Amino acid sequence: MSKGLEILIHKGIGNITFGMSKNEVIALMGEPTEEEILDVDDDTSSSVYLYDNELLIFFFENDKLSCIEVNNEEATLFGEKVFELSEKEIVALMVKNNFTKQDMETEAWGEKTISFEEASVDFFFDGEDLVSFSFGKA
Repeated sequence: MSKGLEILIHKGIGNITFGMSKNEVIALMGEPTEEEILDVDDDTSSSVYLYDNELLIFFFENDKLSCIEVNNEEATLFGEKVFELSEKEIVALMVKNNFTKQDMETEAWGEKTISFEEASVDFFFDGEDLVSFSFGKA
């Protein structure tokens, strides 16, 4: 099991931790495949680093890592390969690890989101299949 893709709730993934600067992430991950600058207001600058080979997306606010989106099927959460789990198994895994409050929303086009606010995690499903999930610092 890859230590590098171990999801640590409220902390990060592998040795990438929330609060790191863009340069610190680049030092560990290399240059991103793509960088996007999001809408910027006077107080906040936001950008996104996409790593196509790793199937990871890093979101930065004011140069600090604030959120990670995971699309990599090798990613583990609480020791389980999360993309191999069913929706019910993911919910059970979160509850087993003391994240019990959940919200579910289904979009008109069919995508379902299950959110665990206390864990700062959102799981995105297409039908029964987990397609991605994102998580951030508390």
